[in-house]
Amino acid sequence: MAGYSLGEQNPPGLKQDLVFLALNTLMPKAFRLVGRVTPILNGPKSFTLVTGYDEVQEVFSRPKDFEVPFEKHMEVLRWDNFLLAMQDTPRYHHIHSNTMRLWHSGDIEWIASITRHTVNEILAAGTGTIDVIQDVAKPVLLAIVEQYYGVPVPKDSIKRQSFFDGNLAASGFVFTGPLRESLANDARAAVSAVWPVIDDAMDAARARNADSSGTNSGPSDHRVSVIDRYFQGDTDQFTEDEMRSSLLAMIGGYLPTDTNATGRVMQVLMKRPEAMRYVTEAVRNGDDDQLLRGVLEALRLNYIIPMLWRRAAGTQLVGDGKPSDDRYEVGGNRILAVSLQAAMFDRRRVENPKAYDPDRRTGTPMVYGHQFHYCVGAAISNAILIEMFRALVSSRARQPADKSLRKIRWVGMYPWNMCIDYDVPNPRESY
Repeated sequence: MAGYSLGEQNPPGLKQDLVFLALNTLMPKAFRLVGRVTPILNGPKSFTLVTGYDEVQEVFSRPKDFEVPFEKHMEVLRWDNFLLAMQDTPRYHHIHSNTMRLWHSGDIEWIASITRHTVNEILAAGTGTIDVIQDVAKPVLLAIVEQYYGVPVPKDSIKRQSFFDGNLAASGFVFTGPLRESLANDARAAVSAVWPVIDDAMDAARARNADSSGTNSGPSDHRVSVIDRYFQGDTDQFTEDEMRSSLLAMIGGYLPTDTNATGRVMQVLMKRPEAMRYVTEAVRNGDDDQLLRGVLEALRLNYIIPMLWRRAAGTQLVGDGKPSDDRYEVGGNRILAVSLQAAMFDRRRVENPKAYDPDRRTGTPMVYGHQFHYCVGAAISNAILIEMFRALVSSRARQPADKSLRKIRWVGMYPWNMCIDYDVPNPRESY
């Protein structure tokens, strides 16, 4: 039986090209144009567009006034405790604190080492031309799911791809906006390729750790997988259902975003010589901070999603404390399309926003969000991106000599196939 496939459901051609043009080019330009006129636009049918830098930050910093409107999406996915879809309640903070107890900052070097070994092994085994998404990002990210998270991904190629595709589709469904039944049916099919893998991993880890002493070896032991760490530790605070949801939240959060980010950053590096020079200098100097700044600035310019969604809990005033002309009223129950992408181009706060300037002094990039629902896996993603692009840049990643391979294939907002040429490294020097 064929598995769930995003690629097969979205074949290349005019339709996909038009979807990409609308989502990735026309919509962001329209949002930025609106933002130049007004940072908040109350449109028809209880819809409000938020594009201003200050206003976007304010909306995200007031989670009780501007709620997350994803309850029905979670019902479709059978995903009760997905952090990014939860309101600012004691339950949210319970899930968040326990998640951070299991995924902690001391794991970053382990994650970096998995990424470093996997990407260098892939490049060393290659021929000098490779698909950055399907042949680099996907296997690197799945290696982290298996080794760090402790969730074995099926070896069967169809089921493996279905797990990868299902995570991307389920995550995309959550952030598409108001619920549509056609999207809901696709989301049910997508997540059906993911939940069984999570459940099998939970069952195996429970059995594997049944004879453990019930006490974790502590935060200093960073080579115990997240799922084993859970079953070896104090589970009274965190039920298995909550852990199950949190596993999918962390995997279903970072797989799509890091896949998307990898392709978008590479696209900027291929198009902008100044960007490639900056990150190449960082790699040559061994400066990870500079490399990360370069990568995140590329992501600011080519952001992964045009908007996120909120709902006004009663009539709200945005711009409190400002002159009356700079305040905006948002009616109760209005749906807000909040564009981090447009905010990071707001000339009121970001000087020369179209320029590639990783060392800019104005306008803090918000590529991981802002305040409430700030990405809990930001440190994990940073470590992955540093190691991935260190390897690719060190191997002189460049446009393919074969011009027929230069066109990027997109599936919705996801870069799906992106070929590059590179210098095959000596495997003995790679990892």
